[in-house]
Amino acid sequence: MAYARVATVEQTVESQKNAIVDFAKNEGLSIDKFYEVHGSTEHSKATLADALGYMVHSGINKLVALDPSRISRNVDQLINIEKEFIDQGKEIVYV
Repeated sequence: MAYARVATVEQTVESQKNAIVDFAKNEGLSIDKFYEVHGSTEHSKATLADALGYMVHSGINKLVALDPSRISRNVDQLINIEKEFIDQGKEIVYV
């Protein structure tokens, strides 16, 4: 599974998607689903919660993102999000 987030209308997820797909291919990972967020971190948190729920129910173990800043701009929030994934036996992998 993969996740891309852009915060402004000037940004696009395409470059993130391309980097994630290349990384996954090099690591022998397949991407079954791609989550995209355009906008705020509040929307991002809800989407990540949806992604984690999907991962738990579908048996997917890794979420690939470009870098930690795509998950959260706040370090404390990033740590909490990563902990939620770890508590469910899931992992966030960064390109």
